[in-house]
Amino acid sequence: MPNLTIAIIGFGSIAVKHLCILRELYGSNLSIDVLKRSKSAIRNEYINLADNVYSTYDKMLNYYDRVLIASPSSFHLCDYQEMADICHNFLIEKPISSDYNSALAMHLVEKQHNHKTIVGYVYRFSDAFCKFKQIVYESYSNIQSVTVTSHSYLPNWRRNIDFRNSVSFSSNLGGGVLRELSHELDIVLNLFGFPIKICAVNTLKNFFNINVEHSSYCFLVTENGIPLQISLSFNSHVTCREFTITCYDGTIIKWDLIKMEIYQIKSGRKSNHIIFDNDYTKMYVNQLRAFVQTSANHSKIEPSTVDSSISVMRLIRDIEAAGIRSK
Repeated sequence: MPNLTIAIIGFGSIAVKHLCILRELYGSNLSIDVLKRSKSAIRNEYINLADNVYSTYDKMLNYYDRVLIASPSSFHLCDYQEMADICHNFLIEKPISSDYNSALAMHLVEKQHNHKTIVGYVYRFSDAFCKFKQIVYESYSNIQSVTVTSHSYLPNWRRNIDFRNSVSFSSNLGGGVLRELSHELDIVLNLFGFPIKICAVNTLKNFFNINVEHSSYCFLVTENGIPLQISLSFNSHVTCREFTITCYDGTIIKWDLIKMEIYQIKSGRKSNHIIFDNDYTKMYVNQLRAFVQTSANHSKIEPSTVDSSISVMRLIRDIEAAGIRSK
């Protein structure tokens, strides 16, 4: 592989994760520049992994082989526009933007510049997702209902910083549970299409002294009439990430996204139990390899595109519009 130049825009936790993996995978074969706007010393122990660090665009190169946008989602549109003329291959972290209209504007930028852009819904790069998708398609006519649960306690995510200052808890930076936990929404849309009916309750209690919703409870109906319940929360001390499918013949199909295992329950017993590697880093490795080695064969993988990510933002918009806000 020839030497490539990569720009990473942002220096939050996910940007650092990408930087570490890229350096481990490719070593000095990549020249990596970082745009770090914040003067904070948080994560500065990783700064030496970059070849150059800039605080503004004006001193960066006038061409990059790849650009990875990992700034807060409210900055994604301006970052994409800023880099649009100097690169054609982009990886944009999820969610693609902080709102639906900005996502549409990013789609226009992509089309005008003929970019190749993938969006960081990384579960698409897991073997478990590929297998679950196959099982869903094979069982489609037998599906009675679907339940999706993603619960965690956000203060435990980043113990080295005040979580109230994180992107996750800032409406100005594109936080809130619907955007932070939109992996599940991307999977739902990929498997079942856009819903024809949406009801929701979005909860904003003063547990954390924040101005974004920390929980959302949604009821959707797919175009094929399948009822689908989604429960998202980062105010739960019980961590759970599961897709549960109930079939008309009584079979239960489960995908545990933490343990990375898929199994069926028939007559009270587990069957067809498949255990996958639950090292989450491997999903990111697969994603970054697809990003860097664009000619590599990833025949089973369908990365999230700008188009599919716009659908995620449309669903978030519609959930917020249809939802009752509980305070």
